[in-house]
Amino acid sequence: TKSACEQGYCTQETLDALVKILDAYKLRAKIDFSAEQMINEILADKKTTVSGVNIVVPRKIGICDIIKVTNEEIKTWLNCGGIN
Repeated sequence: TKSACEQGYCTQETLDALVKILDAYKLRAKIDFSAEQMINEILADKKTTVSGVNIVVPRKIGICDIIKVTNEEIKTWLNCGGIN
């Protein structure tokens, strides 16, 4: 969601609300993996195609879009989300 916010898909208020919900259910809002580790897992996933992967991005609470992200764009999405 941080990446979606950084790239203009949702507002900071939506990001803050989603993090608050995760906190309320004691779910982690951050992960402890590097971008390279994540890319390896994403590319190995059966839903990833030669041209990329579909990701779900929030617009508001309860409203999401599915967008195609090319394999080249995956690292940018991860970096914008704070994963280096």
